[in-house]
Amino acid sequence: MSPGKKPDNARVKSLMQKANGLDFYCEIRGSGPTIALIPSGEGDCGSFTKVADMLADEFTVFTLDMRYMSRSERPTHLEPITEKDIASDIAGLLKTLDLAPASLYGCSSGGQCVLSMGVNYPEVCRNLMIHEAALPNAAHPDAFDKFLMASIRDLTEKTGSRVAALSVMFRDMVGDPEAWESVGTDYHTRINKNLEIWADYMVGHVNHRAYSSEELSAMPPLVFSVGQLWTNPVVEINIEAARKANTEAVLLPCRHFPQVTIPDLLAKHIRENTKKHIR
Repeated sequence: MSPGKKPDNARVKSLMQKANGLDFYCEIRGSGPTIALIPSGEGDCGSFTKVADMLADEFTVFTLDMRYMSRSERPTHLEPITEKDIASDIAGLLKTLDLAPASLYGCSSGGQCVLSMGVNYPEVCRNLMIHEAALPNAAHPDAFDKFLMASIRDLTEKTGSRVAALSVMFRDMVGDPEAWESVGTDYHTRINKNLEIWADYMVGHVNHRAYSSEELSAMPPLVFSVGQLWTNPVVEINIEAARKANTEAVLLPCRHFPQVTIPDLLAKHIRENTKKHIR
């Protein structure tokens, strides 16, 4: 095989598919049981390329650009984006494309989407894998929003640009500038147009849903993961959610974007937890 050429199973089928009145950019690789990879707040599936290619040897891997993001439709009038909106989008796409049931992985806002699917669309879900979902602090549900907004204001003053400030925030969440840049110029050009959508239409809307022990226990099988290379409230909140669900919180050697910094280990984690639930 020539250098840089993908194996046949990792060849990407790119398509536009409608759900909830919007056109979504979707990618499908491989064959076999479905795994769906749900992006976080930056909204672009490009960061999953390496992980998706690795998993396509055994699975049909579905991913997408999120509502209003990157290559998906962005209408003139935008509405706040909640976890229920994203879950409805994903469920509709998986059903329309005949890819259900799926093993679902989501990080941050994508993790909230996966949990919402466990509540609202369990028939679409084989099992759920959540990395540092954007869950609220039970005692102070607005605390993280206030922290984010204050950080954005401070960084905007320092950088002179709100988009630059948001880029700095996401780079810090990744924790490895070289790996972050290696995702590619096209990806970064796209997400620079998404970051204000995240700040204005997702923060404060997608991250306010909490889940009771009863709800978590009634979901399809789930596992949480958190990054062990940083200290952030989202880590402890997800560990507590795993405890409430009476399930595992796996420690991964990363921060908030394992698909960028440890794609091989993330693919292994997803593969192992998917195979446990395939009959």
